[in-house]
Amino acid sequence: MHHKPQYRRKTIKGRHEKIYGGEYDIGGSTFGNSGLNNGDNIPCAVCQSTKGIQKLMIPGRVTCTRGWTRQYTGFLATQYGKGHVSSSQYICMDSRPTAADGGHRNDNGALPYPVQAACGALPCPKYRTGKTISCVVCTK
Repeated sequence: MHHKPQYRRKTIKGRHEKIYGGEYDIGGSTFGNSGLNNGDNIPCAVCQSTKGIQKLMIPGRVTCTRGWTRQYTGFLATQYGKGHVSSSQYICMDSRPTAADGGHRNDNGALPYPVQAACGALPCPKYRTGKTISCVVCTK
């Protein structure tokens, strides 16, 4: 989100949803040994490459395909499903997380959690149920 928001003059009436910044959930122990505090804001990552214009996130890998350059590696994450079977969007969380400057309030807004494999639609034994899925972000 931009640091200097601009608003339209007219407010849309009717039902609305809220947008929250991403926060670390230390209680889930995913980030427990990282020096982060519960509720620390997650910074947005902007990939900029002087050599390439294509960006690719590869779930299940820690290395890039030949000809691609690794920007960072981590683990696949998605927002808590609250009883839903699947998420529609996954992100690659850096394996070395940092906190964003500013807010440290714990709103329990967007809380990313690591994604684990579930055999069925995923081919097993290549993927193992209960194992955290790694990921890598590559540019070309």
